[in-house]
Amino acid sequence: MGFGLGWMQEIDIDLELAGVENAFSNSGAFTYQGFVGLEYPLAANWIIHTEFRHAGGKSGSLENEAGMGSLASLNYRPFTWQFGIKYLF
Repeated sequence: MGFGLGWMQEIDIDLELAGVENAFSNSGAFTYQGFVGLEYPLAANWIIHTEFRHAGGKSGSLENEAGMGSLASLNYRPFTWQFGIKYLF
């Protein structure tokens, strides 16, 4: 289990419509993450692992890099689930 605070250096999204790309960005914001995970030994050198994470940060408004508008009040809040098998040498 864990928790963290951080800083997103740059928030950026590129959107393409009819072959024309528009880039939107902002200079960053505070972010957080929390996670919980489990490990279970399968054999002497094998471990099964799973982890659930949630992170988030408020991007504010992303300005079009060409000066043609903005995307307002976007929030970045992904949930991820990881599953894996470890082998210990």
